[in-house]
Amino acid sequence: MPPERAALITGASSGIGLAIARVLAQDGHALTVSARRPDKLANAAEALARLGADVHAVAGNVADEDDVHRVVAEHRARYGRLDVLVNCAGIGAGATVDALDAKRVDLQLDVNLRAPVLFYRECADLLRAAGAEHGNALVVNLSSISGKSGQPWLSVYSATKAALIAFTQAMNKELAEAGVKSVALAPGFVDTPMTDFVKAQVPAEEMIRTDDIAEAVRFLLRHDISVEQLQAQDESLLNQLLAAQLPPDVEAAMQDVNQLLQDRMEQLATSVSQIDPTLEGAARSASGRMQDDLKKLNAKIIQAAKRKDETLRRQFHHAQAQAFPGGEPQERSVGFLSFLNKYGPPFVDRLLEELTTDIGIHWVITP
Repeated sequence: MPPERAALITGASSGIGLAIARVLAQDGHALTVSARRPDKLANAAEALARLGADVHAVAGNVADEDDVHRVVAEHRARYGRLDVLVNCAGIGAGATVDALDAKRVDLQLDVNLRAPVLFYRECADLLRAAGAEHGNALVVNLSSISGKSGQPWLSVYSATKAALIAFTQAMNKELAEAGVKSVALAPGFVDTPMTDFVKAQVPAEEMIRTDDIAEAVRFLLRHDISVEQLQAQDESLLNQLLAAQLPPDVEAAMQDVNQLLQDRMEQLATSVSQIDPTLEGAARSASGRMQDDLKKLNAKIIQAAKRKDETLRRQFHHAQAQAFPGGEPQERSVGFLSFLNKYGPPFVDRLLEELTTDIGIHWVITP
């Protein structure tokens, strides 16, 4: 008897792929999991089976067209349906442009771009059948924030991920009327072995968790959420983002700095008068002018901070409108993942840097 829901996940032996497989298993999907290394894949399949999942493991190299066909054929023979396809297998090989190796270029193109294209081709009829049945067939393609903003040293990887986003948008438009949604997730650094190379600069605890990505997939599959609820959640996300990244006490902090400097200037004027009483008037006059200038500077900083606040709000709503044009509300909301990651904890540091650069001063303000 075929299952009520079935999913196929590539790159499922660890990291993001395995986390998504766990979520889908918890929600009752029968699973075909695939990865290149049979030993790691077997261990992952056993762990999923212990959760009570119906799991079929098929080792294969997604860069090989015959293996892609075989993985889908085995899934088709075992389950006879496909409700969720997750293209998670990926590879990155960093190099400067003058040191690019053709084999590594081809491998990234084959795994990161060609393989998802082939999986779509092989799975299209199954996905359309699920879409006709319940209108919520889903394909999730794991892209990267580097696909939204190309990165040096990862130029080829960035290019493949950007192309995957474009292909996802095309598939969403091509298959949406058949009840098949396509979504590209574009996270920043995720705490997996693939990001070990940068963990000396970005601690693992500051990276996105694989479970967070998996929960985004669970969100996409929910039926019981209205457009109004999504819009309310979007506005709540925006307010949380603004509150977290642009502290409401900017003005109070500047007032504290102002008071501190006023005290120092008063002490300076007093010290000057003690040394030479004839200079007291000039010292206090200079102190007064400096205080006036400081107040004007504070006002400029506060106004600039408010402008940054409004800019962030506009960018957020622009991301909401542009993430998946014409797509379902769920798709637009998940499109925010890359935006929210972009404006992460370093936002305040960048804000202060921009403010001080714009105004022509260089302060270091520590909380």
